[in-house]
Amino acid sequence: MGVSNLDVARGFYGDLLGLELVDALPFALVHDGPASQLRLTRVERVHAAPSPCSGGGSATSRPGRPARRRRRGLQPVRRYGPGRPRHLGRAQRRRIAWFLDPDGNTLSLTG
Repeated sequence: MGVSNLDVARGFYGDLLGLELVDALPFALVHDGPASQLRLTRVERVHAAPSPCSGGGSATSRPGRPARRRRRGLQPVRRYGPGRPRHLGRAQRRRIAWFLDPDGNTLSLTG
């Protein structure tokens, strides 16, 4: 996924989301995600995807995590549109939290 600033991305994905940093290169970061590794590459211009670039993990698996993320500034956004019905989370009996990274990339956590 493209990001404009690796230092900001390291703080967001590592400190705020709690993803473990696996590798740091001059042009990219690699974090261990819940289902696979997430590679963040520095680009001149970020073209945020309209649908989630990364997903998985658990929004509620650890007590206090959602509240701690909100205190640190991560605010969920709701994204509805073509192909994404409003009842998606309830239909699968799962909670889904969509949110934006500092570059506007849409991410999701499910629980």
